[in-house]
Amino acid sequence: TYSVFNNFSFTVAGKTGTAQQIKTRPSHALFVGYAPYENPQIATAVRIPHGYSSSYPVEITAEITKYYFKEKSFEEVVSGHAASLGGQNVGD
Repeated sequence: TYSVFNNFSFTVAGKTGTAQQIKTRPSHALFVGYAPYENPQIATAVRIPHGYSSSYPVEITAEITKYYFKEKSFEEVVSGHAASLGGQNVGD
């Protein structure tokens, strides 16, 4: 599980991944998931080219899921400014 999903009232299922294209650039980062685990209503796939770590797509998926289930407004999720990511550690 990922701590970014801890306060959800349902379980989010998914798989992280990274793929190295060349050694001189950061790896591509990926998270594919769905929610709720028990009765899926939404599926997500977030890929960040040269995104270093799959923890970043996990955080983005959490925001998408909060918006979908009306736990956050569009304005809270999409501010028009670059967000600071990095609060999530993969597998924490």
